[in-house]
Amino acid sequence: MAALVTFVSLVGMTAPSFADTGTGTGATGTAGLFVPANGRLGSTVLPPASWRSFPVLGQLGIPTSGVSAVSVTLNVAAGPETDIYAAPDDPAHPSFLAVHYQGFGTTSNSAVVAVGANGSISLETVAPNVVVFVDLQGYYTSGTTTAPGGYVPVTPYIAANTMTGGTGLPPIPLNPNQTSVVNVPKLPTPVSAIFANIYVNPTRPGGSGWFTPYPDGGTKPDNQIAFSESRPVSMGTIISVNNQTGKFDLYYGGGTGAVQINVMIQVLGYFTPTATLGAFTPAAGSIYDSKGATIAAGATVKVPVAGIGGAPAVGNSLLAAALNFRVSSAASGSLAVGASDRPLPLGAAASFSGGDQAYSTLSNVPISGDGSINVKNNGTSPINLLVDLEGWYTGTRLPISVDPDGTIRYNNVFAYGLNMPDLTTVAESGAMQSDGTCLFSSSSAAVENSGDVYNEVATYNPTTCQRTLVHGSLSADAIATLTPAVTGGTTPTPVPATVQQLPPGPAPAVAAAAAPSLAAPSPAGGVPNTAYIQAYDKSAYIDPLFITITSLSVNLTYARGQGFILGSGYSGYAYDYAFKYDGWSKSGLQNNNLGVSSTWVNYSVNETFRNDDFEEILIRIFGVAAVAACGFDTSTAVFYLNPRVTGNADGTYTWGHNNSVKGGCSNLVHFHNWHDYGHSN
Repeated sequence: MAALVTFVSLVGMTAPSFADTGTGTGATGTAGLFVPANGRLGSTVLPPASWRSFPVLGQLGIPTSGVSAVSVTLNVAAGPETDIYAAPDDPAHPSFLAVHYQGFGTTSNSAVVAVGANGSISLETVAPNVVVFVDLQGYYTSGTTTAPGGYVPVTPYIAANTMTGGTGLPPIPLNPNQTSVVNVPKLPTPVSAIFANIYVNPTRPGGSGWFTPYPDGGTKPDNQIAFSESRPVSMGTIISVNNQTGKFDLYYGGGTGAVQINVMIQVLGYFTPTATLGAFTPAAGSIYDSKGATIAAGATVKVPVAGIGGAPAVGNSLLAAALNFRVSSAASGSLAVGASDRPLPLGAAASFSGGDQAYSTLSNVPISGDGSINVKNNGTSPINLLVDLEGWYTGTRLPISVDPDGTIRYNNVFAYGLNMPDLTTVAESGAMQSDGTCLFSSSSAAVENSGDVYNEVATYNPTTCQRTLVHGSLSADAIATLTPAVTGGTTPTPVPATVQQLPPGPAPAVAAAAAPSLAAPSPAGGVPNTAYIQAYDKSAYIDPLFITITSLSVNLTYARGQGFILGSGYSGYAYDYAFKYDGWSKSGLQNNNLGVSSTWVNYSVNETFRNDDFEEILIRIFGVAAVAACGFDTSTAVFYLNPRVTGNADGTYTWGHNNSVKGGCSNLVHFHNWHDYGHSN
């Protein structure tokens, strides 16, 4: 979900290569909150190579002071092919490319423009006789003026689709010069506006058309969002809605040759008059340029946003960004964009028609915990891509959020701050137990000195038993950061394992690993070299603030010769921990056994932790709103952990763990695990 301050539409560009279109980079105003407002600010014939001012303060309900920026729709109706730039009416501020006009028909795009010291914004073009209409979407307060209107990103969802049916519109194409009522589900009350992507697919090639969205039951303003009916297009826009019902009226106006169209509306976020978070800071600057290194068809690129172009560094404050995507390709296609720590949403954030022409669209994109987004080329041909920053939304990131399908997202994933160079996201499926619990089991293998490996759950769906984990290798600095946070400032007491001498045979089944070459030769006399090895596996459940709730670790020490386990020198210790500020009952260490054969030694232990009022702990920490996500479950919270580690005579070690959680809002805490040679409590 995303942050955007303006609506976006698809605009044709002629240049197949990209260059920075603005002057300067960084914030162009102070952070503020959004207030919907509609109407036409004015129209003009732009003179060539000269800035033309548009007064905005005091117009159409905009205050005379305390305004940081405005969100406008720029409609270009006549003139030769040209670029149009926008800026505050102040030469000290940077400008940016707002619209490319093809020289025929009507083209629209949106821009978030900071207001100059004289209360105006300005536009400029290099061609003569360019006719521009400027329509208002709303304005943002400045940092010294407060107003309700914070932006709340959501997991993108389809609110209406005339091609397949939906809650917002009936499954029939829209006719020209028709007004439809769009019912937007899943919105709070009250709500002032939404940010949405609108996808238009004509039933056949036609002329030109436009949308005018406005709150249901209100008066239709002069605003227009123009588009071509010759091809599918995607547009992003802020839409004012009825603040009690969440509905808006959508007028489809058609010019000469207008045809029936199908429409899909995807909601990316909303503005609520009761929120004081989600403030927007306008900016101008380029944050990504493929520079001729094309992005292959079907490929995804990760684009950093945090700390780029003046945006805040990685942390909990960056929620979403207003980003303009410009793409060129030899063939038609579309872009999908979204936060890099979650699946890309359905629907196109930008569409392009090929022919090596460039197209531009502004989209409201949520930012992942590591401060980045993913952009996927859904076309059939490589693309060139340029991404410009027009501003960002900041606010306190809720520790958890819940998708419409019940997937819980843990928004404060600690892994993103550990600087793991090989960080990846992997999917994991659990097994549904008879009591409704999801039991997850994992195992893998590694060679000696392969480094610490870390896993942390980022999403979890208790209904489908699916979760995603962030996975990567830990540096020494990361381990130093991680260890104190996990132990919660206490040192659990070690419990020795019970040794079971086993006959020769295979070790417990785990994923195989290639045996390393053992470089050290046997010394004179044929006595094998001996290596004393330590290996561990630690599993824990942590809350969204990274406070350890429960943890269990196994530590294995053994002596390995070349090709066999020595008959002495092995030991195992387990450490268990439960959050110390509330009453817990524990099963005690179960199956605390160290199994030894001539070729392997295995240590495994399990424990169950119970708490009768765990939901009260979460309410005290996060408040009622966060705990509402679990339905205020007051049943006993039960945590089950079962880590295990095996040392092998060939120089490899294998690790694994089983884990489950149920009851008492325990789904609001999440699992993590790490393992390596060495020791951990």
